[in-house]
Order: sequence, then C-alpha cells, then structure tokens
Amino acid sequence: MATFSKPQLNNSHSSTESSNFETSDNQPMSHDWYSEDNGVYNSRHPRINLPSDPFLDVVSCVFSHKHNGKTALIDAASGVSISYAELQPLVKSMANGLHHHMGVSKVKQDDTAAILYSSGTTGASKGVVLTHRNLISGVELFVRFEASQYAYPPEDNVYLAVVPMFHIYGLTLFTMGILSLGTTIVVMRKFNVDGMVRSIDRYGVTHFPGVPPLVTALSRMGKGSSGKSKTLKSLKQVSCGAAPLSTKTIEEFMQYFPQVDFIQGYGMSESTAVGTRGFNTRDVHNYASAGLLAPNMEAKVVDWVTGLHLPPGKTGELWLRGPAIMKEYLNNVEATSLTIDKEGWLHTGDIVYFDKDAYLHIVDRLKEIIKYKGFQIAPADLEDVLTSHPAILDAAVTGARDEEAGEVPVAFVVRKPGFEVTESSIIDFVAKQVAPYKKVRKVMFMNVIPRSAAGKILRRQLKDKLYSRI
Repeated sequence: MATFSKPQLNNSHSSTESSNFETSDNQPMSHDWYSEDNGVYNSRHPRINLPSDPFLDVVSCVFSHKHNGKTALIDAASGVSISYAELQPLVKSMANGLHHHMGVSKVKQDDTAAILYSSGTTGASKGVVLTHRNLISGVELFVRFEASQYAYPPEDNVYLAVVPMFHIYGLTLFTMGILSLGTTIVVMRKFNVDGMVRSIDRYGVTHFPGVPPLVTALSRMGKGSSGKSKTLKSLKQVSCGAAPLSTKTIEEFMQYFPQVDFIQGYGMSESTAVGTRGFNTRDVHNYASAGLLAPNMEAKVVDWVTGLHLPPGKTGELWLRGPAIMKEYLNNVEATSLTIDKEGWLHTGDIVYFDKDAYLHIVDRLKEIIKYKGFQIAPADLEDVLTSHPAILDAAVTGARDEEAGEVPVAFVVRKPGFEVTESSIIDFVAKQVAPYKKVRKVMFMNVIPRSAAGKILRRQLKDKLYSRI
C-alpha cells in the first residue's frame, strides 16, 4: 500500500542530499526517535503488547476482541446484511469443515496464513508468505491501533469497502482488522462513481479507505458540484495508500471536502500493510506525508550507493524491521535473501526521508529512478508536474535507454476530453518548472495509463509499449 508525497529529488551521484531541511554540522539534530549511533528510527508511539500465545491464529485473535457492534457486513447493491451475531457461527462452521475434511489441526502463530502475490509492476510477481503472527500484527499495529487514536467509538463507524480484498490493504482492513472492532463494512461488488456516492449516502458511510484513482474520482465529483452537493455529508475520514497520489489531487480534495479528515499511509504486502500512518490533530495537518512509524516497528534510511545510514532530512532507501515483516517469498530463497538481510531488515526499494517531526515522505521506487548522465530523476516528481497541466488528465513517466545519457525521461500522457495539447508544448511546460537535467525528452499520448487494481502504474507495460515503437 505504498503512498507517495512529491519532494524534489535533486541529487546527482549520491542519495544523501537534503530533501527539505538542513542541519548545521555545528548543531547536530537530536531526536528521541532517531539514533545517530546506529541509524535506527523508532516509532513515536508507545509499544503495544502483542498476543504471546504461540498457538493463537489470526481468526481467533480477531474474534477475541469484545465489542458492541451490531451489523458486520452489508451488500451495497441489495442491502442484504450479516450481523456480528450471525458472522461468528459462520466462521466457526468453516473452521470445523477445515478441521474435519481437510485435516487442519492446531495452528501456530509462525505457521503460514496467507500467500499474496506482489503487483509485479517492474518485474516478475512473487508470492509473499505471511504468517498468523504477521496478520495479527497487521490487526493490532495498524487497524486497532489507528482506531484507538480517535475519540468516537468504532461501533459507530461505517466503512465502505471498495479496494480489492486480495490486496494487503483490503485484506488487513476488511477481512480481519475492522471486524475486531464491531464496525460496519459496506461492500461494493464492483466500483463505479455513482454507486460509490449512493452507497456513502444510503448507509451513512463515515470512513472511506481508498487508492489514488478513488480519491481522484471523489475530487472530480466535488469539483463538478462546485461545493453545492448535499451528498457525502456523513464522511469523517478518507485515507489513501497503495500508490502515488499527486500534490494537485490532495489540494483539490481538501478544497472540495474541507470537513473530511484526509490521511495517507505506507505499507507493503511484505510488511502486512504495517509501516506508517497519518494522524492529523487540531494543530498539526500533515496531509502530504505518509505519517508516523507504527508501534513496534523500526526503520532505517540507507544511502543506496554507500550503504551508510542517513539522518532525518536525508533521502535514501527505506528499511523496515518488526513483527509484521513477511516470512519469505514462496519458493524463492534468492529473492528472500536479497530483500530481508541477516539482521531482519526488509529492504523496501522505496526512496524516502523522515522530516524533523518523524513523518515519512516517500519519493519514489528505487527501481524506477531514471539515471540521466549520473543524475537521479524520480518519475513521481515529473508526474506531479505533468498532472498540474490544465489539459492533462493522467500521466506516467519512465526511462528510455539512451547511448549518450544512459536514460532519458519519457512521458505518457492522457489528454482531458475536449482539450488539445502537443508534445512540444508539454515538454516546454515541464522544462519551465524543473532543473535542466530533469526535462522530459519525449511524450507519448495514450487513452489510459495502465494501472494495477491498487492503482499502481504498470511501468513494465509502458516500457514494452515504448520499445515496441522504437
């Protein structure tokens, strides 16, 4: 569920340039959540005691939490519902079937509970093996911890489930975590904007966890109504993760829905969706960041060239360690050893920095960085600029091989209906807003940008299309 803000990545050969604030060599930065000695970032939140019973499975964990919830699940289209009183016997019946007909006996926390396949946006998809301990960590450190930060009872909340439940974001939220809170979940079988609006209004939806295309759809609806719409008044919070969200989209959303709390979060299949999560207060509104490190989790920011750990404000690869980190990649020892080192650090491949208040900012994927004459160019930087163009509906950037420069940025652009715009005008538009080495060198027009179900840009398909035309 990786989410992205868009600071400028202005480094050349090194990944250690400051992102958005500097510290003097004579005035070292002091933080109780960061160790200068070992480079470890700790959560600002107190630790949470996780269940210690080695034979606890995640389903038993979910149903062990007492609550006063009435309705568990509602089918958005028909209104048919299942109460919590009905749900638990159904789950027990399935468990009995697994035991009697498939021989499933006592389960341990360290046993495999789920295998999710990575999105494969830049390479081959891999099977992420998650244990019951991992999923219990997702329930406790992500979903239940987040609910504990708010004053209103979770039983009063109504969530709209639109994100796919085969994705770690939807799996952790809707099939496990929220059910432990007694919260109502409204399930849409298939997404469409009109259905989403009807469901929010019909069922009084308070919380809408989404991915960038869904947040963009909400913003367009708000823009179309010019703030006069009487719909969506029940919404308390919209959260976003899994893929990049442009600064423009965030600003538009807050313009049209100022009464809604907007947060972003960061997690991966490999971390059971546990990583960071936004939290706004009356005094602090950090909409563009991916939030604070989850309880019980540790992080490092590492220079991907030198391997040195980096302090707040410096940009490098994010490493994560904690109880939510996956067991392994299925039948892939080599990929596992390249991703999780001997000290248990998960090398995420995401380029990040922590700001002076311990909020995480994601710059881009390490594999997606474009290397132009030794300079590092984050595609997300250029995508942010492109989507600010009044005639551009959507955009993606990837690198194309170049004998002289190594790689050059190429933009894939979807025009807004009724707008005309040329390749040269787009190149000029970007050139006026970025450093010379970051300029887009070529533009290709498309009907749609290929994305995964979670909203991630499928850059591999873009590269295939690019090279098929060369």
